[in-house]
Amino acid sequence: MRILSIDSPFGRALALVADVAIVSMCITITALTVVPLGAGLAAGCAVVLQLVREEGSRPWHTFWRVFRASFGRATAGWMLWLALVGLSDYELWLLSNAETLGVVAGGANVISDIWRVGIISALLVLGVIAIWFFPIVGQVSLRESAGAESAGAESRCSFRACLRVSVLAALKYAPISLAAVALWAAPVVLTVCYPRVGAGLVFFYIVFIPAFTLYLTALMMDSRLAQLLEERIAHS
Repeated sequence: MRILSIDSPFGRALALVADVAIVSMCITITALTVVPLGAGLAAGCAVVLQLVREEGSRPWHTFWRVFRASFGRATAGWMLWLALVGLSDYELWLLSNAETLGVVAGGANVISDIWRVGIISALLVLGVIAIWFFPIVGQVSLRESAGAESAGAESRCSFRACLRVSVLAALKYAPISLAAVALWAAPVVLTVCYPRVGAGLVFFYIVFIPAFTLYLTALMMDSRLAQLLEERIAHS
């Protein structure tokens, strides 16, 4: 039947779903030991950007090729992000326990609330920077791993340069950054607020949701990301 043809809209949609599932499984594999997850996210970003651009990606092959090329920079960024988020969570835990035990009282409550808002704001900033950092590292590493002559200075982009561009992107495209953070936070909030629903969606978290979220993020970031790489990294 023509509707099942690979060239039909339905056939292309099925192929996209299959590719997204492959990417999600790859990301899940890298998440098993936590440390490689940063490189997994960078590789996943590179693959889904190819899918968005219809560049004929081979998800499994491309993912692991970019994973190897991005491991150093992506892991450095991932471990730094984990350390800062862990420290922020610990501070929030201390504040919550101080109130519970009655350690904080009177006017100190105001200071505690201000400090809590500051920590939550810092977590949001870390989120929007990470939203750009991993796609940027993934794109740079994809060009490195392919040995593309057209990559030019991009293929020599350091961790520091990738981080600098990520901060600039988070500021320049704040609405997109916040929308992307909301996309990533939605499954987590759903699981925390409705544990039974979250438990029922474990299969989809593993097989589909990570790469699908990356795909939606890539749709929003694609043109801006290409412009950033050209304008910033090429001149770094």
